[in-house]
Amino acid sequence: MSNQDNKLADTLDKLDHIIKLRKRMESQKTKAHNDPSDYECQEGYRHRLIDKLQYLRQGDLSVRDYITRFENLTHCCDVREYCSQITTRFVSGLTSDIRRTMITSLYDVNSIEDTFDFALKMT
Repeated sequence: MSNQDNKLADTLDKLDHIIKLRKRMESQKTKAHNDPSDYECQEGYRHRLIDKLQYLRQGDLSVRDYITRFENLTHCCDVREYCSQITTRFVSGLTSDIRRTMITSLYDVNSIEDTFDFALKMT
């Protein structure tokens, strides 16, 4: 399998994961609309997830595990930010060594996926 095929397979896996998460979220939203108390509970849960995303740090996680956790939280929280904002949020949570290397190398990114790939290469 070529490198391009691997990238395509990874992208398809990510899209499949996103679609499943969105379907689960839509299902929860539909349930919440039927019962106001469920909706309040869901909103409270969403706010806790947003807090987790806000303070997410790589710490002892591998870069791959940090990326997975970051992606899951951004999708569950339904974050709608500019690419530069999401990228900054991700980079700021990396360990200081990786973050410093990325910043000093003046990495050029066009998407959050480029940032993920660059961070993975740092390890």
